[in-house]
Amino acid sequence: MQHVSTQLLKVAIIGIALIIAVLGVFWLPWQANSLGHVYPEFLYLQYPLLIGVYATMIPFFIALYYAYQIVRYIDKGHSFTKPPANYLNYIKYCAFTVCILYLAGLITLVSQGAGNLAVWLVTLIIAFSSFIIAIFASVLRELLNKAIYIQNENDLTV
Repeated sequence: MQHVSTQLLKVAIIGIALIIAVLGVFWLPWQANSLGHVYPEFLYLQYPLLIGVYATMIPFFIALYYAYQIVRYIDKGHSFTKPPANYLNYIKYCAFTVCILYLAGLITLVSQGAGNLAVWLVTLIIAFSSFIIAIFASVLRELLNKAIYIQNENDLTV
């Protein structure tokens, strides 16, 4: 049963990566172009915003890669080892990076008087979600480190 669960997790991670990549390559430039025609006064922000969103995709894909690696370790039966704990730490930093980049983008939009409430709300939701993921990864890393410590203590006493 565990093997099926980890395989489903792997498929979900790959699916998320593919969906975000396709949206980033095809839908996002089209959407930015169409919004530029609807709001021509903010056309100058089209490419900086695209660059900003693409910049946030880099830590997102890095975090997905490390999540995939954690699932591989779980699948092999090595979940209570040091590498998954380190991978959780990397995921935490990636999530904080996404949060900071989106908040910087929101500040830029507000300072330019651009965007509307829906754009600001989506940006805040993404930033807040990234922050929650970073906190969750940090807590999981601490729990995993404690479990590794307890496992090492038990191995030494036997």
